Amino acid sequence: MDILKNIQSAYSEKYGAYQSEKQSFQDKIDESESKIAWHQRRKERYEQRIRNLSFPHWTDNLVRPIMAEVARLTPDIIWEERDRMVTFGIRCECPVYGETPDGHTVGILFTPGSKINDMVWYDTGEVKERFSPGTIGEINGMNNVSKVVESIDELVALVRRQDANNLKEQ
Repeated sequence: MDILKNIQSAYSEKYGAYQSEKQSFQDKIDESESKIAWHQRRKERYEQRIRNLSFPHWTDNLVRPIMAEVARLTPDIIWEERDRMVTFGIRCECPVYGETPDGHTVGILFTPGSKINDMVWYDTGEVKERFSPGTIGEINGMNNVSKVVESIDELVALVRRQDANNLKEQ
């Protein structure tokens, strides 16, 4: 009988050790799940903060202040006022128009840049025939020559050239 008790005792010890080790691992799992849940809630709060951020759109934060300065330097031109600067086409063109005292329309066509150093471009008024007439590239203004906005004065000069050209055409 001693042998049976020894076998049962050995099994009982192993079973107890197993249960103890299993519970230890389960406690670690529960603790990890608690931490995961805490981190998940934290992650969700950060995601909500990201959703609440106001994206600095290039039209509102570059084009609008640039045009405010152009308008200040061209008080004779009545520039359109818009609540929202709208973009068009595959170039994301943002046109801004004004009317001269003679009733001519002048404008600047802005497009976004891709780097910090070339944040906003404008069409110079020149055209190169890179895309055939009627193609998507030509229709979307891809033949227009664009230049990085380097000064407000160059935009004012562009508008003045347009006005002068309008007067010549009359």
